[in-house]
Amino acid sequence: MPLMLSKDLANFGGLPKTLFAQHHALLETEENICDDSHSDATSPRTYPEKDPSVSRFKRNLSTALKYMTILVFLAISSYNIIHLASIEELVRGLRDEHPSHPVNCGHTKESAKAAGCVYDIMMVGWVAPGCIDPYVLSDALSPNSSLAGVKGAGTFNFSLNYDFTELIPQDVDVISQHDWIFANWEFHKAHCAYVWRILASALERKSKGEKGVYIYRTLLTYEHSLHCSKVLLDREKSLLEPTKMQAGGTNRCVLL
Repeated sequence: MPLMLSKDLANFGGLPKTLFAQHHALLETEENICDDSHSDATSPRTYPEKDPSVSRFKRNLSTALKYMTILVFLAISSYNIIHLASIEELVRGLRDEHPSHPVNCGHTKESAKAAGCVYDIMMVGWVAPGCIDPYVLSDALSPNSSLAGVKGAGTFNFSLNYDFTELIPQDVDVISQHDWIFANWEFHKAHCAYVWRILASALERKSKGEKGVYIYRTLLTYEHSLHCSKVLLDREKSLLEPTKMQAGGTNRCVLL
């Protein structure tokens, strides 16, 4: 006798069938996804083809940058060459315009003495005799000078050390034998006032018709006049402040 299901059981059995159908559909979907992913993993990847125009542009850009770099290098090199040539021409012109004194002091006190050069305390160095202005130099070292009252002339303090515990006299034979010495800041100011009087005296002598007027080469440079302007106009440094100076050097002398 066949097994007969009750009506309620038959209706209850409809629910599992529906669930089974949904579950089966879900499994098919997952299998399809797995198949697709597996297919992507095993199949060769394809890439977009490169645009030939892009590659050509990159090559042209690289070439242009190389040529630009070369042109910039050549331009800088040309400028440096022209600049150096102009400096050499300027120096040559200065030499032709202001010939050096026939007495060459060299670069050491030994060569200066051998050449017959003399020592100028106010310049703290050796120089050709023709550059010395006897009147201006003697006035700069005289306590009776009109500038002595403002510490622009007279007797100055010199020392072998910064603390001024090893004082030396204001004497050519003593000062000239040392390579470096110390002086007070007031001497530096007096030096700047001295070189301007030297220049003014030389110009006045030349304007009156004197021939063969020689002068320190450094007095004809703007840089030195600017330096001395700062020294003379300075209001912060004490006149007693030490300043180190080269005492064994030489000075170039040129025709004005």
